Amino acid sequence: LAEAHTSLAIYKQFYEWDWAGVERSLLRAIEINPNYATGVQWYGNYFKGMGKLDQARTFVQRAQQLDPLSLGIGAAVGNVYYLERRYDQAIEQMRKVIDLDRAYPLPHVWLGFCYEQKRMYREAIGEFQEGARLSEREPLALSALAHGYAASGDAAQARKILAEMNELAKRRYVSAYD
Repeated sequence: LAEAHTSLAIYKQFYEWDWAGVERSLLRAIEINPNYATGVQWYGNYFKGMGKLDQARTFVQRAQQLDPLSLGIGAAVGNVYYLERRYDQAIEQMRKVIDLDRAYPLPHVWLGFCYEQKRMYREAIGEFQEGARLSEREPLALSALAHGYAASGDAAQARKILAEMNELAKRRYVSAYD
């Protein structure tokens, strides 16, 4: 099944860092079902990880054509624009995803990163706060919020969020990356 090969690829990416295995599994998923939007999206995500943004954009946009209402795919398209430093396009894309579902936290976080790059710190912090609220203070959103405070010059608030994350890490897994 294409879904099984895609799941295997995601496991290989996040837990084994086996990039060759990721690509093999995703190519097999797409061979089995070239119209499985999630598999196509994750192949685009694979290219993001490889720093091949042209290929990443091609695949996430193809995935969006296959499933135009997918929130995750819409956010992935915006994320590629962000990585390409096309912040205005990324902002527009993230707003489209938010318009589909205001309760989905990920586009708020990525929108915050876009605003941060444009030095729009008040807007960035607002989006990071919304992402943290909607995700029930997930580490990714909290780390983004701390980063936003630090970038804006508010070291005290950044340290406060860091302390919150350290406390959270005593009760559950918090990625060292975050």
